[in-house]
Amino acid sequence: MKKIMVIDDDEKIVIDIAEVLEREGCTVATFTSAAHALQTLDAVGNVDLVITDIRMPGMDGIRVLDACQKRE
Repeated sequence: MKKIMVIDDDEKIVIDIAEVLEREGCTVATFTSAAHALQTLDAVGNVDLVITDIRMPGMDGIRVLDACQKRE
């Protein structure tokens, strides 16, 4: 089972993506804040895939991906 993290400041987009992935049998952790996602990354554990919006308030998606890679 794949574990996927979805990060987007638009809650509807997060919900829609999560629903599709869960129907396909994936475990999905959803976040509407990049900072919150990174704060809880250790609790979520290793993820197979990160789907993130590029433009978000506070921290953009590229910085999120960089931070995820550094935690490996």
